[in-house]
Amino acid sequence: MKTGKKFETSITPEKLFWKNEVKSNHMMCSVLLLFWVLWLILGLFSILHIFWLDFKSFMTFFGLTTALMAPSIAISLYYKGEKKWIKTMLTFVFLICVGIFDTYLGYNLKLMLVVPMFVSVRYYSRRLTLSVCIASFIVMFISCILNTIFGEIDLNMIDVTQEVTLLPNIDPREIILAEGFDETKLIWSQLQFGFLPEALVLILLTVMCVKIASRSQNLVVQQAQISAKTAQLETELNLASSIQSGLLPNIFPPFPDRHEFDIYASMKPAKEIGGDFYDFFMIDEDHLALVMADVSGKGVPAALFMMISKALLKTQAQNGHSPAKVLAKVNNQLCENNSAEMFVTVWLGIYEISTGKLIAANAGHEYPAIRKANGQFELFKDKHGFVVAGMENMKYQDYEIQLDVGDSLFVYTDGLPEATNSFDKQFGYDRMLEALNFNPYADMKELLTTIHSHVDSFVNGANQFDDLTMLAFQRKI
Repeated sequence: MKTGKKFETSITPEKLFWKNEVKSNHMMCSVLLLFWVLWLILGLFSILHIFWLDFKSFMTFFGLTTALMAPSIAISLYYKGEKKWIKTMLTFVFLICVGIFDTYLGYNLKLMLVVPMFVSVRYYSRRLTLSVCIASFIVMFISCILNTIFGEIDLNMIDVTQEVTLLPNIDPREIILAEGFDETKLIWSQLQFGFLPEALVLILLTVMCVKIASRSQNLVVQQAQISAKTAQLETELNLASSIQSGLLPNIFPPFPDRHEFDIYASMKPAKEIGGDFYDFFMIDEDHLALVMADVSGKGVPAALFMMISKALLKTQAQNGHSPAKVLAKVNNQLCENNSAEMFVTVWLGIYEISTGKLIAANAGHEYPAIRKANGQFELFKDKHGFVVAGMENMKYQDYEIQLDVGDSLFVYTDGLPEATNSFDKQFGYDRMLEALNFNPYADMKELLTTIHSHVDSFVNGANQFDDLTMLAFQRKI
Protein backbone atom coordinates (compact mmCIF):
# COMPACT_ATOMS: atom_id res chain seq x y z
CA MET A 1 0.00 0.00 0.00
CA LYS A 2 1.15 3.54 -0.70
CA THR A 3 2.47 5.18 2.44
CA GLY A 4 2.73 8.74 1.18
CA LYS A 5 5.49 11.30 1.08
CA LYS A 6 7.94 11.39 3.95
CA PHE A 7 8.22 14.62 5.89
CA GLU A 8 11.00 15.79 8.15
CA THR A 9 9.70 15.36 11.66
CA SER A 10 11.88 17.96 13.45
CA ILE A 11 11.36 21.15 11.42
CA THR A 12 12.16 24.20 13.56
CA PRO A 13 12.45 27.95 12.88
CA GLU A 14 16.19 27.66 13.54
CA LYS A 15 16.59 25.08 10.77
CA LEU A 16 14.58 27.15 8.32
CA PHE A 17 16.52 30.32 9.21
CA TRP A 18 19.80 28.47 8.75
CA LYS A 19 18.76 26.96 5.43
CA ASN A 20 17.70 30.40 4.18
CA GLU A 21 20.93 31.95 5.51
CA VAL A 22 23.11 29.57 3.50
CA LYS A 23 21.12 30.33 0.34
CA SER A 24 21.36 34.05 1.07
CA ASN A 25 25.13 33.80 1.46
CA HIS A 26 25.37 32.31 -2.03
CA MET A 27 23.10 35.06 -3.32
CA MET A 28 25.25 37.74 -1.66
CA CYS A 29 28.35 36.33 -3.38
CA SER A 30 26.52 36.61 -6.71
CA VAL A 31 25.57 40.22 -5.95
CA LEU A 32 29.19 41.06 -5.11
CA LEU A 33 30.34 39.56 -8.38
CA LEU A 34 27.74 41.58 -10.29
CA PHE A 35 28.89 44.68 -8.45
CA TRP A 36 32.48 43.96 -9.51
CA VAL A 37 31.32 43.62 -13.14
CA LEU A 38 29.65 47.04 -12.79
CA TRP A 39 33.01 48.46 -11.80
CA LEU A 40 34.53 47.05 -15.00
CA ILE A 41 31.77 48.64 -17.06
CA LEU A 42 32.50 52.00 -15.43
CA GLY A 43 36.16 51.56 -16.26
CA LEU A 44 35.20 51.01 -19.88
CA PHE A 45 33.08 54.18 -19.79
CA SER A 46 36.09 56.05 -18.45
CA ILE A 47 38.31 54.81 -21.26
CA LEU A 48 35.69 55.71 -23.86
CA HIS A 49 35.16 59.17 -22.23
CA ILE A 50 31.41 58.59 -22.02
CA PHE A 51 31.53 60.77 -18.91
CA TRP A 52 34.33 62.33 -16.96
CA LEU A 53 36.26 59.93 -14.69
CA ASP A 54 39.76 60.20 -13.43
CA PHE A 55 41.27 56.88 -14.46
CA LYS A 56 43.95 56.95 -11.78
CA SER A 57 41.32 57.45 -9.07
CA PHE A 58 39.19 54.78 -10.68
CA MET A 59 41.99 52.21 -10.50
CA THR A 60 42.57 53.10 -6.84
CA PHE A 61 38.93 52.64 -5.87
CA PHE A 62 38.53 49.57 -8.09
CA GLY A 63 41.61 47.95 -6.56
CA LEU A 64 40.44 48.69 -3.03
CA THR A 65 36.99 47.25 -3.75
CA THR A 66 38.47 44.14 -5.35
CA ALA A 67 40.80 43.65 -2.37
CA LEU A 68 37.75 43.59 -0.07
CA MET A 69 35.42 41.52 -2.25
CA ALA A 70 37.69 38.77 -3.56
CA PRO A 71 38.79 37.32 -0.17
CA SER A 72 35.23 37.54 1.19
CA ILE A 73 33.79 35.62 -1.75
CA ALA A 74 36.61 33.08 -1.60
CA ILE A 75 36.09 32.50 2.14
CA SER A 76 32.33 32.09 1.67
CA LEU A 77 32.81 29.60 -1.16
CA TYR A 78 35.43 27.69 0.82
CA TYR A 79 33.00 27.20 3.73
CA LYS A 80 30.05 26.79 1.29
CA GLY A 81 28.32 29.62 3.10
CA GLU A 82 27.84 27.41 6.17
CA LYS A 83 29.28 29.56 8.93
CA LYS A 84 27.28 31.87 11.17
CA TRP A 85 29.63 34.84 10.71
CA ILE A 86 29.69 34.71 6.88
CA LYS A 87 26.47 36.71 6.49
CA THR A 88 27.89 39.55 8.60
CA MET A 89 31.20 39.53 6.70
CA LEU A 90 29.56 39.55 3.26
CA THR A 91 26.94 42.16 4.14
CA PHE A 92 29.37 44.68 5.62
CA VAL A 93 31.98 44.09 2.92
CA PHE A 94 29.26 44.85 0.39
CA LEU A 95 28.27 47.94 2.38
CA ILE A 96 31.84 49.24 2.45
CA CYS A 97 32.31 48.52 -1.25
CA VAL A 98 29.12 50.40 -2.08
CA GLY A 99 30.33 53.23 0.16
CA ILE A 100 33.52 53.39 -1.91
CA PHE A 101 31.42 53.31 -5.06
CA ASP A 102 29.21 56.10 -3.69
CA THR A 103 32.29 58.14 -2.83
CA TYR A 104 33.57 57.91 -6.36
CA LEU A 105 30.24 58.34 -8.19
CA GLY A 106 28.07 60.11 -5.64
CA TYR A 107 26.54 62.39 -8.23
CA ASN A 108 25.55 59.73 -10.77
CA LEU A 109 24.49 57.04 -8.32
CA LYS A 110 22.72 58.65 -5.39
CA LEU A 111 21.42 56.43 -2.60
CA MET A 112 23.42 53.44 -3.80
CA LEU A 113 23.62 52.42 -0.15
CA VAL A 114 20.00 51.27 -0.19
CA VAL A 115 21.14 48.17 -2.10
CA PRO A 116 23.01 46.57 0.86
CA MET A 117 20.07 47.45 3.08
CA PHE A 118 17.56 45.61 0.92
CA VAL A 119 19.93 42.68 0.34
CA SER A 120 20.41 42.30 4.11
CA VAL A 121 16.63 41.92 4.51
CA ARG A 122 17.00 38.59 2.68
CA TYR A 123 18.56 37.12 5.84
CA TYR A 124 15.31 37.69 7.81
CA SER A 125 17.38 39.02 10.74
CA ARG A 126 16.06 42.19 12.33
CA ARG A 127 19.31 42.68 14.21
CA LEU A 128 21.46 42.40 11.09
CA THR A 129 19.11 44.62 9.07
CA LEU A 130 19.09 47.32 11.74
CA SER A 131 22.88 47.13 12.06
CA VAL A 132 23.28 47.55 8.29
CA CYS A 133 20.88 50.48 8.29
CA ILE A 134 22.79 52.26 11.07
CA ALA A 135 26.11 51.51 9.39
CA SER A 136 24.67 52.88 6.14
CA PHE A 137 24.23 56.30 7.77
CA ILE A 138 27.83 56.26 8.92
CA VAL A 139 29.18 55.09 5.56
CA MET A 140 27.00 57.59 3.69
CA PHE A 141 28.26 60.45 5.88
CA ILE A 142 31.89 59.48 5.35
CA SER A 143 31.47 58.92 1.63
CA CYS A 144 29.71 62.27 1.29
CA ILE A 145 32.73 64.06 2.81
CA LEU A 146 35.30 62.01 0.87
CA ASN A 147 33.32 62.62 -2.30
CA THR A 148 34.28 66.29 -2.21
CA ILE A 149 37.95 65.30 -2.12
CA PHE A 150 38.13 62.25 -4.40
CA GLY A 151 34.85 61.82 -6.24
CA GLU A 152 32.44 63.61 -8.53
CA ILE A 153 31.18 67.10 -7.78
CA ASP A 154 27.53 67.94 -8.26
CA LEU A 155 27.50 71.62 -9.15
CA ASN A 156 23.79 71.80 -8.35
CA MET A 157 24.67 71.24 -4.70
CA ILE A 158 27.07 74.18 -4.51
CA ASP A 159 25.74 77.65 -3.67
CA VAL A 160 27.60 79.66 -6.26
CA THR A 161 27.28 83.42 -6.81
CA GLN A 162 29.00 83.41 -10.13
CA GLU A 163 28.91 81.25 -13.23
CA VAL A 164 31.40 78.44 -13.27
CA THR A 165 32.67 77.50 -16.71
CA LEU A 166 33.69 73.90 -17.13
CA LEU A 167 36.27 72.73 -19.59
CA PRO A 168 36.19 69.23 -21.09
CA ASN A 169 38.36 66.55 -19.45
CA ILE A 170 39.15 68.90 -16.55
CA ASP A 171 38.22 67.95 -12.99
CA PRO A 172 35.41 70.37 -11.98
CA ARG A 173 36.94 70.47 -8.48
CA GLU A 174 40.02 72.25 -9.80
CA ILE A 175 37.94 74.91 -11.53
CA ILE A 176 35.70 75.43 -8.50
CA LEU A 177 38.66 75.81 -6.15
CA ALA A 178 40.32 78.13 -8.65
CA GLU A 179 37.18 80.28 -8.58
CA GLY A 180 37.64 80.89 -4.87
CA PHE A 181 35.62 78.11 -3.26
CA ASP A 182 37.56 76.37 -0.51
CA GLU A 183 37.17 72.66 0.42
CA THR A 184 35.38 73.49 3.67
CA LYS A 185 32.60 75.13 1.73
CA LEU A 186 32.51 72.20 -0.68
CA ILE A 187 32.13 69.75 2.20
CA TRP A 188 29.42 71.86 3.83
CA SER A 189 27.55 72.12 0.55
CA GLN A 190 27.74 68.33 0.08
CA LEU A 191 26.38 67.74 3.58
CA GLN A 192 23.68 70.35 3.20
CA PHE A 193 22.44 69.45 -0.27
CA GLY A 194 23.55 65.84 -0.47
CA PHE A 195 23.67 64.08 2.87
CA LEU A 196 20.63 65.60 4.61
CA PRO A 197 18.04 64.80 1.87
CA GLU A 198 19.48 61.34 1.36
CA ALA A 199 19.50 60.77 5.13
CA LEU A 200 15.75 61.48 5.30
CA VAL A 201 15.11 58.98 2.54
CA LEU A 202 17.41 56.49 4.28
CA ILE A 203 15.43 56.84 7.51
CA LEU A 204 12.21 55.91 5.71
CA LEU A 205 13.92 52.99 4.01
CA THR A 206 15.34 51.86 7.35
CA VAL A 207 11.87 51.65 8.87
CA MET A 208 10.68 49.74 5.80
CA CYS A 209 13.59 47.29 5.83
CA VAL A 210 13.30 46.53 9.54
CA LYS A 211 9.56 45.92 9.18
CA ILE A 212 10.16 43.63 6.20
CA ALA A 213 12.80 41.66 8.12
CA SER A 214 10.48 41.39 11.13
CA ARG A 215 7.57 40.22 9.02
CA SER A 216 9.75 37.70 7.17
CA GLN A 217 11.02 36.36 10.47
CA ASN A 218 7.47 35.88 11.74
CA LEU A 219 6.48 34.15 8.51
CA VAL A 220 9.38 31.71 8.86
CA VAL A 221 8.27 30.88 12.41
CA GLN A 222 4.72 30.30 11.17
CA GLN A 223 6.05 28.15 8.33
CA ALA A 224 7.97 26.02 10.81
CA GLN A 225 4.87 25.57 12.94
CA ILE A 226 2.77 24.61 9.92
CA SER A 227 5.48 22.25 8.68
CA ALA A 228 5.68 20.59 12.09
CA LYS A 229 1.92 20.08 12.15
CA THR A 230 2.02 18.77 8.59
CA ALA A 231 4.78 16.34 9.50
CA GLN A 232 2.79 15.14 12.52
CA LEU A 233 -0.33 14.71 10.37
CA GLU A 234 1.69 12.86 7.73
CA THR A 235 3.07 10.53 10.40
CA GLU A 236 -0.44 9.84 11.66
CA LEU A 237 -1.71 9.26 8.11
CA ASN A 238 1.14 6.84 7.43
CA LEU A 239 0.27 5.00 10.63
CA ALA A 240 -3.41 4.93 9.64
CA SER A 241 -2.40 3.65 6.20
CA SER A 242 -0.35 0.91 7.80
CA ILE A 243 -3.25 -0.04 10.06
CA GLN A 244 -5.67 -0.07 7.13
CA SER A 245 -3.27 -2.18 5.08
CA GLY A 246 -3.03 -4.62 7.96
CA LEU A 247 -6.81 -4.98 8.04
CA LEU A 248 -6.91 -6.26 4.47
CA PRO A 249 -5.68 -9.74 3.58
CA ASN A 250 -2.23 -9.14 2.13
CA ILE A 251 -0.41 -12.46 2.46
CA PHE A 252 -0.58 -14.60 -0.67
CA PRO A 253 -1.36 -17.37 -1.07
CA PRO A 254 -3.76 -16.80 1.84
CA PHE A 255 -4.69 -20.47 2.31
CA PRO A 256 -1.57 -22.52 1.46
CA ASP A 257 -3.28 -25.81 2.29
CA ARG A 258 -6.23 -25.17 -0.03
CA HIS A 259 -5.52 -26.01 -3.67
CA GLU A 260 -9.07 -25.84 -4.95
CA PHE A 261 -8.81 -22.18 -5.94
CA ASP A 262 -6.38 -19.34 -6.69
CA ILE A 263 -7.05 -15.86 -5.31
CA TYR A 264 -5.22 -12.55 -5.39
CA ALA A 265 -6.22 -8.96 -4.55
CA SER A 266 -4.68 -5.49 -4.45
CA MET A 267 -5.59 -1.99 -3.34
CA LYS A 268 -3.96 1.25 -4.49
CA PRO A 269 -5.50 4.22 -2.63
CA ALA A 270 -5.68 7.66 -4.25
CA LYS A 271 -4.64 9.19 -0.92
CA GLU A 272 -2.58 7.85 1.97
CA ILE A 273 -5.67 6.01 3.14
CA GLY A 274 -8.63 4.99 1.01
CA GLY A 275 -12.28 4.07 1.20
CA ASP A 276 -12.16 0.97 -1.01
CA PHE A 277 -11.68 -2.42 0.53
CA TYR A 278 -11.66 -6.07 -0.39
CA ASP A 279 -11.90 -9.09 1.85
CA PHE A 280 -12.02 -12.85 1.68
CA PHE A 281 -12.33 -15.32 4.54
CA MET A 282 -13.43 -18.88 5.25
CA ILE A 283 -16.92 -19.14 6.69
CA ASP A 284 -16.46 -22.86 7.22
CA GLU A 285 -14.44 -25.61 5.58
CA ASP A 286 -16.57 -25.55 2.44
CA HIS A 287 -17.52 -21.88 2.06
CA LEU A 288 -15.38 -18.89 1.14
CA ALA A 289 -16.70 -15.32 1.33
CA LEU A 290 -15.51 -12.76 -1.28
CA VAL A 291 -16.09 -9.03 -0.72
CA MET A 292 -15.43 -5.97 -2.89
CA ALA A 293 -16.66 -2.58 -1.63
CA ASP A 294 -16.29 1.14 -2.23
CA VAL A 295 -17.10 3.75 0.44
CA SER A 296 -18.27 7.18 -0.64
CA GLY A 297 -15.71 9.93 -0.13
CA LYS A 298 -11.98 9.80 0.48
CA GLY A 299 -9.47 10.11 3.27
CA VAL A 300 -9.93 9.52 7.00
CA PRO A 301 -13.78 9.56 7.14
CA ALA A 302 -14.00 7.01 4.35
CA ALA A 303 -11.36 4.85 5.99
CA LEU A 304 -13.22 4.81 9.31
CA PHE A 305 -16.48 3.96 7.56
CA MET A 306 -14.66 1.28 5.59
CA MET A 307 -13.35 -0.42 8.74
CA ILE A 308 -16.81 -0.46 10.34
CA SER A 309 -18.43 -1.77 7.15
CA LYS A 310 -15.80 -4.47 6.73
CA ALA A 311 -16.22 -5.71 10.30
CA LEU A 312 -20.02 -5.82 10.06
CA LEU A 313 -19.98 -7.64 6.72
CA LYS A 314 -17.60 -10.27 8.02
CA THR A 315 -19.59 -10.77 11.22
CA GLN A 316 -22.90 -11.21 9.43
CA ALA A 317 -21.42 -13.49 6.75
CA GLN A 318 -19.85 -15.74 9.38
CA ASN A 319 -23.25 -16.08 11.00
CA GLY A 320 -24.27 -18.17 7.98
CA HIS A 321 -26.60 -15.69 6.29
CA SER A 322 -26.98 -15.48 2.51
CA PRO A 323 -25.28 -12.53 0.74
CA ALA A 324 -28.61 -10.70 0.32
CA LYS A 325 -29.48 -11.08 3.98
CA VAL A 326 -25.97 -10.02 5.03
CA LEU A 327 -26.31 -6.82 3.01
CA ALA A 328 -29.78 -6.13 4.45
CA LYS A 329 -28.62 -6.54 8.05
CA VAL A 330 -25.45 -4.47 7.57
CA ASN A 331 -27.47 -1.79 5.80
CA ASN A 332 -29.75 -1.33 8.80
CA GLN A 333 -26.82 -1.37 11.24
CA LEU A 334 -24.97 1.34 9.33
CA CYS A 335 -28.09 3.47 8.94
CA GLU A 336 -28.62 3.69 12.70
CA ASN A 337 -25.89 6.27 13.41
CA ASN A 338 -24.95 7.56 9.99
CA SER A 339 -24.92 11.30 10.71
CA ALA A 340 -22.24 11.81 8.03
CA GLU A 341 -24.65 10.30 5.47
CA MET A 342 -21.96 8.10 3.99
CA PHE A 343 -22.70 4.93 2.06
CA VAL A 344 -20.88 1.97 0.59
CA THR A 345 -21.35 -0.06 -2.57
CA VAL A 346 -20.76 -3.78 -2.01
CA TRP A 347 -20.43 -6.91 -4.07
CA LEU A 348 -20.59 -9.96 -1.81
CA GLY A 349 -20.24 -13.57 -2.92
CA ILE A 350 -20.18 -16.83 -0.99
CA TYR A 351 -18.40 -19.60 -2.88
CA GLU A 352 -19.10 -23.27 -2.16
CA ILE A 353 -15.75 -24.97 -2.66
CA SER A 354 -17.04 -28.51 -3.14
CA THR A 355 -19.50 -27.66 -5.95
CA GLY A 356 -18.17 -24.41 -7.48
CA LYS A 357 -21.49 -22.71 -6.82
CA LEU A 358 -21.26 -18.97 -6.12
CA ILE A 359 -24.17 -17.17 -4.46
CA ALA A 360 -23.79 -13.38 -4.73
CA ALA A 361 -25.62 -10.10 -4.19
CA ASN A 362 -24.82 -6.63 -5.46
CA ALA A 363 -25.53 -3.39 -3.56
CA GLY A 364 -24.94 -0.72 -6.19
CA HIS A 365 -21.48 -1.97 -7.09
CA GLU A 366 -19.72 -2.51 -10.43
CA TYR A 367 -20.61 -5.51 -12.58
CA PRO A 368 -18.29 -8.48 -12.00
CA ALA A 369 -16.38 -9.99 -14.93
CA ILE A 370 -16.59 -13.76 -15.55
CA ARG A 371 -14.33 -15.91 -17.70
CA LYS A 372 -15.34 -19.43 -18.54
CA ALA A 373 -12.55 -21.96 -19.11
CA ASN A 374 -10.90 -21.46 -22.52
CA GLY A 375 -13.04 -18.36 -23.05
CA GLN A 376 -12.69 -14.64 -22.46
CA PHE A 377 -13.66 -12.31 -19.65
CA GLU A 378 -17.06 -10.70 -20.09
CA LEU A 379 -19.11 -8.43 -17.85
CA PHE A 380 -21.80 -10.27 -15.92
CA LYS A 381 -24.64 -7.76 -15.65
CA ASP A 382 -26.19 -8.77 -12.38
CA LYS A 383 -29.12 -7.01 -10.75
CA HIS A 384 -28.14 -4.11 -8.54
CA GLY A 385 -29.70 -3.35 -5.22
CA PHE A 386 -29.51 0.02 -3.43
CA VAL A 387 -26.24 1.10 -1.81
CA VAL A 388 -25.61 -0.02 1.77
CA ALA A 389 -26.27 2.68 4.43
CA GLY A 390 -28.31 4.73 1.97
CA MET A 391 -31.77 3.93 3.36
CA GLU A 392 -33.16 1.63 6.06
CA ASN A 393 -34.96 -1.64 5.40
CA MET A 394 -33.69 -2.14 1.88
CA LYS A 395 -34.04 -5.56 0.26
CA TYR A 396 -31.32 -7.25 -1.78
CA GLN A 397 -31.48 -10.19 -4.17
CA ASP A 398 -29.25 -13.25 -4.37
CA TYR A 399 -28.20 -14.76 -7.68
CA GLU A 400 -26.18 -17.86 -8.53
CA ILE A 401 -23.18 -18.42 -10.78
CA GLN A 402 -21.73 -21.86 -11.45
CA LEU A 403 -17.94 -21.78 -11.66
CA ASP A 404 -16.48 -24.81 -13.36
CA VAL A 405 -12.84 -25.86 -13.20
CA GLY A 406 -10.75 -23.16 -14.89
CA ASP A 407 -13.43 -20.47 -14.63
CA SER A 408 -12.37 -17.10 -13.24
CA LEU A 409 -14.08 -14.21 -11.47
CA PHE A 410 -12.90 -10.58 -11.40
CA VAL A 411 -14.37 -7.88 -9.16
CA TYR A 412 -13.16 -4.30 -8.81
CA THR A 413 -14.10 -0.77 -7.81
CA ASP A 414 -14.98 2.12 -10.12
CA GLY A 415 -11.42 3.48 -9.80
CA LEU A 416 -10.44 1.02 -12.55
CA PRO A 417 -12.80 1.95 -15.41
CA GLU A 418 -12.75 5.61 -14.32
CA ALA A 419 -8.93 5.94 -14.25
CA THR A 420 -8.27 9.13 -16.22
CA ASN A 421 -5.32 10.27 -18.31
CA SER A 422 -4.03 13.82 -18.82
CA PHE A 423 -6.54 14.35 -21.65
CA ASP A 424 -9.42 13.68 -19.24
CA LYS A 425 -10.23 10.41 -21.00
CA GLN A 426 -11.30 7.40 -18.92
CA PHE A 427 -9.83 3.91 -19.05
CA GLY A 428 -13.30 2.46 -19.55
CA TYR A 429 -14.73 -1.04 -19.57
CA ASP A 430 -13.50 -1.96 -23.04
CA ARG A 431 -9.88 -1.34 -22.07
CA MET A 432 -10.49 -3.19 -18.80
CA LEU A 433 -11.75 -6.27 -20.66
CA GLU A 434 -8.90 -5.97 -23.15
CA ALA A 435 -6.41 -5.97 -20.27
CA LEU A 436 -8.18 -8.95 -18.64
CA ASN A 437 -7.99 -10.92 -21.87
CA PHE A 438 -4.45 -9.85 -22.71
CA ASN A 439 -3.09 -12.94 -20.95
CA PRO A 440 -6.16 -15.00 -19.98
CA TYR A 441 -4.15 -18.05 -18.94
CA ALA A 442 -2.08 -16.17 -16.36
CA ASP A 443 -2.50 -16.91 -12.69
CA MET A 444 -4.45 -14.40 -10.60
CA LYS A 445 -1.42 -12.43 -9.44
CA GLU A 446 -0.12 -12.07 -13.00
CA LEU A 447 -3.61 -11.06 -14.11
CA LEU A 448 -3.74 -8.10 -11.69
CA THR A 449 -0.14 -7.14 -12.54
CA THR A 450 -1.13 -7.00 -16.23
CA ILE A 451 -4.12 -4.78 -15.47
CA HIS A 452 -2.02 -2.40 -13.36
CA SER A 453 0.47 -2.20 -16.22
CA HIS A 454 -2.26 -1.33 -18.72
CA VAL A 455 -3.73 1.33 -16.42
CA ASP A 456 -0.34 2.91 -15.72
CA SER A 457 0.43 3.01 -19.43
CA PHE A 458 -2.94 4.64 -20.14
CA VAL A 459 -2.89 7.34 -17.45
CA ASN A 460 0.79 8.05 -18.24
CA GLY A 461 1.60 9.78 -14.97
CA ALA A 462 -1.70 11.65 -14.52
CA ASN A 463 -2.91 12.09 -10.94
CA GLN A 464 -4.93 9.21 -9.47
CA PHE A 465 -8.29 10.58 -8.36
CA ASP A 466 -9.87 7.41 -7.03
CA ASP A 467 -8.84 4.27 -5.21
CA LEU A 468 -8.00 1.30 -7.44
CA THR A 469 -8.98 -2.03 -5.89
CA MET A 470 -9.25 -5.44 -7.59
CA LEU A 471 -9.78 -9.09 -6.67
CA ALA A 472 -9.34 -12.08 -8.97
CA PHE A 473 -10.52 -15.61 -8.20
CA GLN A 474 -10.18 -18.86 -10.16
CA ARG A 475 -11.50 -22.35 -9.53
CA LYS A 476 -8.61 -24.81 -9.86
CA ILE A 477 -10.25 -28.13 -8.85
